[in-house]
Amino acid sequence: MRVTKIKDRIETGGLPEAAVFTPDGKYLLVGNYLDQDFSIYRVNGTDITDTGKRFKVSGHPAAARVSK
Repeated sequence: MRVTKIKDRIETGGLPEAAVFTPDGKYLLVGNYLDQDFSIYRVNGTDITDTGKRFKVSGHPAAARVSK
């Protein structure tokens, strides 16, 4: 796997700290420490768009993982 920068910036929540891709690579989830939630972004080739959806977690999303 190779990581490549495709955008300079994308808006997210307060103090982003965890970023994980879904197993199929179609979504990127970014944990927002201050908001205690995850922002959901759609990945389409080299384009990333904000879905406008978030989900709350019971604690701070300091560590995140996704499994099949």
